[in-house]
Amino acid sequence: MSNVNSTSPNKGSSSESSFLSELAGEATSKLQALKENVRDKEAKAELINIALGKIYQFFSLFSRHANDLEPEIQRPYNLDNQTTFAPLKWNDAVSDYRKRDFSDNAFMDHVSFKVRLTSPAPVTVIRRFNQAETLKKELHAFGLRPVDDLDKMLRSNQQEILQVSLAPDFLVRIRFQGNYDDDRIDMLCNNLEGFGAVAFKLAPEQITPHLLDEVGRYLIGRTDSLPAILNQTKHFQKQSSQPPRGL
Repeated sequence: MSNVNSTSPNKGSSSESSFLSELAGEATSKLQALKENVRDKEAKAELINIALGKIYQFFSLFSRHANDLEPEIQRPYNLDNQTTFAPLKWNDAVSDYRKRDFSDNAFMDHVSFKVRLTSPAPVTVIRRFNQAETLKKELHAFGLRPVDDLDKMLRSNQQEILQVSLAPDFLVRIRFQGNYDDDRIDMLCNNLEGFGAVAFKLAPEQITPHLLDEVGRYLIGRTDSLPAILNQTKHFQKQSSQPPRGL
């Protein structure tokens, strides 16, 4: 009987494929790069989470102190070149936050801040009747409320000129949204510099005590302009904060 020797893989054999060794080395390098990329993304996500925590700590205390002071805001808010909300009184600022999920160690999703500003009396806006639909869109975008039912007024109005009395108060909103995909924080604002929406891109390291202090000073009217770093990172404006022309 003849003996048949079965063959089996021998990893230590000198006949090992050099091409397979080359592929194995490339695969190992790729896996290592992927692991490093994951660690890098995790580190950047941690920085965003820490920055959002600092933002909430600031605005939580800022809201409390500003509510006690109830500052008067001299910065005018112009709906058009004839309609102005001013001077404005500070009312009921509040700050809040949300996490990305319900787990105990979940990162923060966003921090929100809002404050109601109130003028001394209702404000009257005057437009031509054919501008009514545009006016309705503006009021909705800016969070302004007619004292009376605007649709009912439009149905009953027989005049060329439309006069609408607006409630004297409106909200200023800021939302610091953690953008974990793009490694930044998006600062989304409504009625911040005037009526309208605007947003800014911020890297986590740009969230400094100085930046937050300057935003706070602007909000309560102790400075007339936002920090320069914000104007440098402004990236879209959904609705112009420049007042439209009136009649």
